[in-house]
Amino acid sequence: MQQIISFLFKRQVELLYLLLLLISLILSINSHSYHNRQYLNSANALSSGLQRWSNEAFTYIDLKKVNDALNQENVELKNELEQLKSSVQQLNRVALNTAFGESQFKYASAKIIKNSISRYRNYLTIDQGANNEVTTDMGVINENGIVGVIDEVSSQYATVASVAHADVQINAKLKNSDHFGFLSWDGADYTLFDLFDVPKNASVAIGDTIVTGGMSNIFPEDILIGTVVDYSIPNNQSFYEIKVALSNDLANLNHVQLVLNKDQNEINSLQSKTALE
Repeated sequence: MQQIISFLFKRQVELLYLLLLLISLILSINSHSYHNRQYLNSANALSSGLQRWSNEAFTYIDLKKVNDALNQENVELKNELEQLKSSVQQLNRVALNTAFGESQFKYASAKIIKNSISRYRNYLTIDQGANNEVTTDMGVINENGIVGVIDEVSSQYATVASVAHADVQINAKLKNSDHFGFLSWDGADYTLFDLFDVPKNASVAIGDTIVTGGMSNIFPEDILIGTVVDYSIPNNQSFYEIKVALSNDLANLNHVQLVLNKDQNEINSLQSKTALE
């Protein structure tokens, strides 16, 4: 308290001057309308400026909050989208398992990382291997039909002998009659295949659907292969030569499903014993 009194005493002249100046200013404003208006205008301008600045500041803060909220919502939507994609993939696998039966066949997804269509023996490479229970002779399909057969397997990857491979033969049949034969490729056009050994008493027409026959350990029955585009019976022959347009576009493959026949070892063992007799 003593320090405050000492300060006021030392500054008494300056403080008296300021007090008189303030009194003079108030008297001048009250006695002159022009000065009064100028003061009010200045005060109003200052008040308006402060109000505008305050509004802009709060608007900026609100916009930042809105932007942060939108960013968070965007992140949440992306996460939900990824979860939805995962759910759709799981539903697709369930649909495949339901369509072909749980008892004998099991399915797994894979991504193609390499593909060829211009060779006589074409191969694909997928990103699944022995660590994912992939084995040789597993069938490979997608939503459009057959793709090929697993050929070689490493711990993390596997190669697939494409259906467009000169050495690959697929058990196939006419969907409308169940007459069966084998499908192979002649090494020319990867969209066209030959179906042999269908007996001439079978009814064949352009546009007929060809599906897997189910008489191998590799593919389940009735997986789509393609449609008949031409057929003939050579002279003195008992079987058709049928030209089939493949349903799958081998040049446009991305994800595939691997088909595991859970009874394959048992079937192979039994067939090996039969072959030795």
